[in-house]
Amino acid sequence: MTIKTLRSIAVLVAAILAAPLGSSCRETPSGWTCATFGQERRCDMPLPVPGAGDWECYAAGDDVACFGPGGAASNPSWACAPAAGSVLCILAGAARPDEPSPDGWQCFAEGGRLVCDWRRYGNDAWACSAETCRETHPDTPSSDEWECIEKSWGILCRGRFLRDIHPRWTCVPYKERFLCLSLDRDVPPSQGPWECRYDNSMRTGRICTPKPAAACASCPGRCVGETCYPAFKAPVCYFDNDCTDGETCVLGACLKP
Repeated sequence: MTIKTLRSIAVLVAAILAAPLGSSCRETPSGWTCATFGQERRCDMPLPVPGAGDWECYAAGDDVACFGPGGAASNPSWACAPAAGSVLCILAGAARPDEPSPDGWQCFAEGGRLVCDWRRYGNDAWACSAETCRETHPDTPSSDEWECIEKSWGILCRGRFLRDIHPRWTCVPYKERFLCLSLDRDVPPSQGPWECRYDNSMRTGRICTPKPAAACASCPGRCVGETCYPAFKAPVCYFDNDCTDGETCVLGACLKP
């Protein structure tokens, strides 16, 4: 029996234990609605926003970040500050449903709601040595072939097809291909911070090594502690020559030197 099979069995048992008896769906006092979703659990609630106006939001770890052209948050729970020509607001812990899950939650904004699935459901366990951790089959926007790069705040992938894209990835046309950006990357559960890279030859998957260097170097948004919250959600570049006026491409964003 493979490790992946054992993990799937463990996840299924956890799902059964997590689900309330006699019902596959329940709403918590905080506004989350949780239900059995295949062999895992899915929770959702109305997407929280800082206030009135036009906001773009995404989940990063346990937090929700929203950026917009200006204005102030009407809810004091949001921490707001200028970032990359926008106002970026963070609501800490908002992307964390009430009920437990095997590896935490991974959330995305869709249709005015915040939707959360079990993080790493169906993935192989991390294979770690004394100095590195590896994923044999790392996350990509879909099961098609992708070329991916990453920074501490996200992953940018370039591919030819938009089929069965998971909604936590934001995709745009790029020349004869597509660019897809995720602002919530997976890292090993201990020892961090981590620097990870994809082996785009598809031979070794994704390799992560501990690297205590500045996690917010060239952050295209706000840096809080060791976490970068970008003030953009859709990529506009892959190479430096996709940018103008001497800007460089940093994981999908054109930035001044």
